[in-house]
Amino acid sequence: MRKSFLKREKGQSIVEFALVLPLILLIVCGIIDFGWLFYNQLTLNNACRDAARYAVVNATKSDLVSAVDEKAEQESRGLFKKGINTQVTFTNPTNPLEGDVVVTLTAEMNALTPVLFIISGGPTRQLVSTVVMKAES
Repeated sequence: MRKSFLKREKGQSIVEFALVLPLILLIVCGIIDFGWLFYNQLTLNNACRDAARYAVVNATKSDLVSAVDEKAEQESRGLFKKGINTQVTFTNPTNPLEGDVVVTLTAEMNALTPVLFIISGGPTRQLVSTVVMKAES
């Protein structure tokens, strides 16, 4: 009778699952958040590159900063709900066609799972992208 009591293992798998489940969920949520962060950063980089190209081609426009901001919003396809902060500077402001143009985009992305929330210290994470292009003469 004593041997049969020691051989019962009905609850063992439930206990093992309860011990492993938090670790598996942490890894899966980390993978999801990393993929979301990577996607958002790539989108911001592409929007910054396209906005810088637009700034180089249209360097003599009077409302260039608002046009570049509009181009960046268009290229990001509305991914960043709080909008994108755009900064455009020229290395030669007196003659923009002879210097470089520097476009810096800053945006905030929302975390999808609590893992990124814990790592970044809040519900959002700030992303920054900077592109320098030679102005066409």
